[in-house]
Amino acid sequence: MEKFSIWRDKGTGIAPFLPHPSSTFRSDGDTSAQAICLRAGNILLAIVSVAIKLPLCLIYCILHSVIVLLPLPPAVKSLSTKVLLRIIGLFYWRVSYASGRSGVRSRRASSSKKTPNAGDVVVSNFVSPLDAMVYSTEFDCCFVIPTPTGAYQTYNTLQAFIAATRLPNITKLSGSSSVLSDIVSKAKSKDKVVVLFAEGTTTNGRGFLYSSAMKIKLDSTSTENTLIPSHIKYTPPDVSTPVPVSSVFIYLLKLMCNWKGWSVRVQFGTPVPQTAEGSIAQCIDSICTLGRIKKLGDELNAESKAEFVKAWTKSRC
Repeated sequence: MEKFSIWRDKGTGIAPFLPHPSSTFRSDGDTSAQAICLRAGNILLAIVSVAIKLPLCLIYCILHSVIVLLPLPPAVKSLSTKVLLRIIGLFYWRVSYASGRSGVRSRRASSSKKTPNAGDVVVSNFVSPLDAMVYSTEFDCCFVIPTPTGAYQTYNTLQAFIAATRLPNITKLSGSSSVLSDIVSKAKSKDKVVVLFAEGTTTNGRGFLYSSAMKIKLDSTSTENTLIPSHIKYTPPDVSTPVPVSSVFIYLLKLMCNWKGWSVRVQFGTPVPQTAEGSIAQCIDSICTLGRIKKLGDELNAESKAEFVKAWTKSRC
């Protein structure tokens, strides 16, 4: 991949926009009879997996759409989203907070100060369309993606899912806000948590787009809300979409082909007061520590990703 070396971080050598190889149809070049039989068996299991999951997914998507539109409690909608994720293939979950405990019991045992409350801002990395769905299973939330122009675009779960399959918006969109605190205030009035995908675009999860996140401006006068750093990671990692996908349907088929399924780990760090000096920088440091990833240089951002995708698409033609 020497032709894409200009999109590697100069300090770490990490290339955040290179897609992960498929964990379902990976081939190591082995042409032995045993290896060929294993690949054939894997393809057969993938076909069976899709044959089972696809009808279930289509039927449940209709039911889930009705549940989302009805005035039901957020807990019911969250449960419905989790069921949909399990049908797609996200079988294994691990959610932990700063206390170090994990799972449902630790969430119930944790104090309200450690779990996100309405109006709090969860600052997260951004790797996959599934990110929005995973966070929706944890709390009632809206999603914010910053643009290079300094504006902030608000999304619901479905919109954030679709946004993760496309190139980042380089220009300011209609309906976007130039002030993050306005979005936070509106979310608080609706009893929602704000999930801020600080990188502004999806990556392969190998590093954090530091320069994009540092453009985020906070209201230093706010004393009621906190920032909560969060890192999300999938195993295998090929659910990520550092390069736009041809269609959402193809992406979902790819997920369903993996008969072994995926696991997700969400780690919430220690809350940071919004009034603290350098609070965004503190959140980024916490995210990198939680995920054991590196901060990437200023030359890697939403704009450089657009250039990378153009070169990547041209090389695949």
